[in-house]
Amino acid sequence: MRAAVSRLRKKKSICRCDARSARYEIIPQLQGVRVLVVDDDSNTAISVSHMVQEIGMVAEWTLSGKEAVLRTKVAVEQNREFGAYIIAKVLG
Repeated sequence: MRAAVSRLRKKKSICRCDARSARYEIIPQLQGVRVLVVDDDSNTAISVSHMVQEIGMVAEWTLSGKEAVLRTKVAVEQNREFGAYIIAKVLG
């Protein structure tokens, strides 16, 4: 188990975090990208939204898949598409 954790720590990821300060670095490629977070747990949706904002993205969140579809439709109609979606695996 320790070896697996050690290997994971050595891998580079696009979201780099300094564990001491719990601050994420701004990632230039993601700066200003709109993301829609979809989760039926409001605490999770809000937490994930805050995390992606810390790396420079513009987050919106919703608690239902149906609302996510409607927001996507409106965004496309207004020429303000989302560049990314973070969707919970299971929505209740």
